[in-house]
Amino acid sequence: MRHFSPPLELDLDSVAAALRRPQECSRPFLAGRTASVLFLIHRPPGRGQGPLLILNKRSALVRQPGDLCCPGGTVHPALDRLLGLLLWLPPFFLWRDRGWKAWRGCPGQWKRLVATYWACCLRESWEEMRLPPWKVELLGLLPAYRLKMFERNILPMVGSMSGYSRFRVNWEVERIVPIPLSSLLDPANYGKYILSAEGGGPYPGKEGPAAFPCFVHEDEGTREILWGATYHIVLSFLSRVWGFEPPPLEQRPVLRGTLPGRYLSWNRSNGEG
Repeated sequence: MRHFSPPLELDLDSVAAALRRPQECSRPFLAGRTASVLFLIHRPPGRGQGPLLILNKRSALVRQPGDLCCPGGTVHPALDRLLGLLLWLPPFFLWRDRGWKAWRGCPGQWKRLVATYWACCLRESWEEMRLPPWKVELLGLLPAYRLKMFERNILPMVGSMSGYSRFRVNWEVERIVPIPLSSLLDPANYGKYILSAEGGGPYPGKEGPAAFPCFVHEDEGTREILWGATYHIVLSFLSRVWGFEPPPLEQRPVLRGTLPGRYLSWNRSNGEG
């Protein structure tokens, strides 16, 4: 099994280069109901602490409560198109970002769509956790991911920020979960997640429990399990940037969990949907 050294210093130019793909700007954009999420790399101040992936833990007031996810949400075409135009102005200067520079030869229409999706990421991140949008640099795109439980496509967008930032969560988020990239590159932190429905019933759409690949994050006595769409988005990033692959599912330790009864529903009184 291949082992990886912890990335205490992150070369953003190398990350941006690894995210580029030939003919990227010739790909059609997503059709139907779409969302964009921010894969946020935070480089905190001080020595000895490596870069972190910033995730949200979903609150009990929204669909899929307790899951770890990237900040983001559904694209609002008119609003996010307007906000995308503002990203060209100070203090944002989108055209200076490493990811944007790689698309100089791409058609203008394609770049306007990228700006729209990026604006959605930043708008949702501001709403969910008060992430200052002017502090985030666009590094590139990850492949779109199609949700299996919901009719929605997700476009993950990789961003970076440095320095100190005090996040303040809204009602959609229980708390912020920072995960060191070095932990994500440790094969020992990956498991096999066996899920049943509340009350011991079968997993939705299955005849019994279902098995999923997962990542286990433990910090100060708390355990968080990363699985589902966000897990696959994270592995997509690790594979492209470092060539990382976790152990085969059958070789991983088993963890068991239960989906709450309202996992696939949401609180309409709070506007979640």
